[in-house]
Amino acid sequence: MRDIVLTTFIAFCLLAALSNPFAGVLLWTWLSVMNPHRLTWGFAYDFPFAQAAAIATLLSVIVSHKKVSFPFTSVTVALIAFWLWINITMPFAIHIEDSVELWSRVNKTLIMTLVALAVVRTERQIRIFLWVFVLSVAYFGVKGGIWVLLTGGENRVWGPPGSQIEDNNNISVALLMMIPLMVFLQGQIKQTIGKVAMFVSILLCAVSVIASYSRGAFVAGCAMLALLALKSRRRLAILLLAALTIPIGLMAMPAKWWERMQTISVENADQSIQGRFNAWAMNWNLALDRPIFGGGFMVEVPDVFAMYAPNPVDVHSAHSNYFQVLGQHGFIGLALFLLIALLMWRTGTRVIRASRRSDVSWRADMARALQVSMVGFLVGGLTVNIAYWDVYYFEIVLLVALMRLPQPQAEPVVIGSARELDLSPLARTAGRSTTSSA
Repeated sequence: MRDIVLTTFIAFCLLAALSNPFAGVLLWTWLSVMNPHRLTWGFAYDFPFAQAAAIATLLSVIVSHKKVSFPFTSVTVALIAFWLWINITMPFAIHIEDSVELWSRVNKTLIMTLVALAVVRTERQIRIFLWVFVLSVAYFGVKGGIWVLLTGGENRVWGPPGSQIEDNNNISVALLMMIPLMVFLQGQIKQTIGKVAMFVSILLCAVSVIASYSRGAFVAGCAMLALLALKSRRRLAILLLAALTIPIGLMAMPAKWWERMQTISVENADQSIQGRFNAWAMNWNLALDRPIFGGGFMVEVPDVFAMYAPNPVDVHSAHSNYFQVLGQHGFIGLALFLLIALLMWRTGTRVIRASRRSDVSWRADMARALQVSMVGFLVGGLTVNIAYWDVYYFEIVLLVALMRLPQPQAEPVVIGSARELDLSPLARTAGRSTTSSA
């Protein structure tokens, strides 16, 4: 029954996507981020809904070409360069056939990001786009938070099955990235019940992050909280809320959670951390040997570890966005990846500086929230490998769209007018004096 309902709903959305590129972008975003078909148990589970959405959106863009325009900015050019580079390195991959699946998925993500950059342009589209992907991730945080409260934190929180954020470490960073955006959205809600619902959702997502048992997320969360307090206009309220809720949440966690957090230090490093160090060393040695093109999308395999890892039998994924890109695409690929992050931050700063007027202050607030979310990705990315996760690139779409919005025009002032110089009281006094003299 669930499969039929979901398939029927997506079919109607596909029809809308064929006539409206923005509807297609929203459908792709929901399917690629939330993976709702993975919540079914029948024929819909493995159906390529996202691929159908991508095709419908591309067709709609071709037909409605007058409704879209691609913005050539520094960050979008860097994104195009990164996309081209991962395709240039593909023929030089150590295991080309095994790399095809991830290569195809990353290409779809980046191509649809470029499409979204051309489609998302208006304030209304920006707001809807943000809501769609935030709720698509927050759903799992709310669900996980409720489960944690019901079970006392004895079980870890996991992400949507079959997605890039299925792993407990990955979903924790994903949820961390959503929290500052949810704080922004709460400030935009006018109804009290909506504000309360979003507040509760934020708390449940925070509980899910803690209960993911992810040490990297714990460190990233601390960095994000500090930056959020510095950049937000409601810093006092945020610090007070954190001071009241975080200690309560931590005290409620079971002993095994504290035991895992104590392994953050190198002196107490467990086997998992040692495995990460081994994977980092493997990717570094691989990049030194193949500095230009790297090893391709599939390097976490025994024969590659046998050539480059200090411990050749301890095969792990990169467990770091940076070592992941470095090992797969060499130093040029890593440089482009870091350049995108730098230009994203600069774009956000430009939006903040240009949106100081009260009537467009929401733009600055959103840009600040996106920057804080970036910190979650960049710091959390030290220990997780989600370098190609859709939402990070969707944040580029929002930042560029905010920058493309028409700048507010200052109210025109007529030079020499009585209103400008406020001479009306003097004029009235001079009039009375002239009358008296007469």
